Amino acid sequence: MPHDAFTRPIIFTDLDDTLFQTLRKIPGPQAQQPLAVGALDRDLAPRSFMMARQANLVQWMLAQAETIPVTARGTDELARVCIPFDSYAITTHGAVILTPQGEPDASWQAQISAQLAPYQTRLAALQQHVSTLLADPQAQDAHLPTAPGWCRMCQEYGIPIYLVMKVKESSQLEALNRYADWVAQTFDLDGFYVHRNGNNIAWLPNCIDKGHAVRYLLARLHEHAPDRPVLGFGDSLTDFSFMQQCDFLALPQRSQVLALLQDALSRH
Repeated sequence: MPHDAFTRPIIFTDLDDTLFQTLRKIPGPQAQQPLAVGALDRDLAPRSFMMARQANLVQWMLAQAETIPVTARGTDELARVCIPFDSYAITTHGAVILTPQGEPDASWQAQISAQLAPYQTRLAALQQHVSTLLADPQAQDAHLPTAPGWCRMCQEYGIPIYLVMKVKESSQLEALNRYADWVAQTFDLDGFYVHRNGNNIAWLPNCIDKGHAVRYLLARLHEHAPDRPVLGFGDSLTDFSFMQQCDFLALPQRSQVLALLQDALSRH
């Protein structure tokens, strides 16, 4: 039975490490046979790839449902994704909702901008604190490692949104997490939450959340078609916040959420 505007499924899906990933994260010989490019880097060279099953899944999503990306990528980074989404998009951990025409949703922008205003001074101070740490970790604490790293303030609407930190070598994740532990001990993070996933640690104001953006957009999509089923795809804890708004949840085989679920189940 074909779907119409009142029954067509809605899919909210994360992108990186859910629909595609870098070659480094593809296990074994499959890394030699990626099927399609998922996203480009800043120089517009292929950086992330879909395996055959991922590419087939994406084709099914686009054909059968209104498929909406929900990503930590900024708006500029979403433009380098090679999947032809044609509906709304949620970027920057939920700070931005793009309309099908590619314009920021004005009401959501006003709401987020107002909520972020009290954070601006503290975001700048946090960036300075982390930059000082990374410039010479042992000058701050002799027990810290010396893995080179960097931090970047993610911006939208011309204002800072959240801070992200990485190390240059992904094999030095222990050092990255020790840096984050040190920040938690030396900076007042009240009103922030910390997202840790591989070589990526982000400090986000509580108002920036994929779940908040999906709840807002879903209310609009369900306003005149409340029986449209909703599916959520994602791999990390920040994805789980929006997946809980969905009727059905799907996890990649190798994902942060599944690992935590397996660990919790093993304790029973």
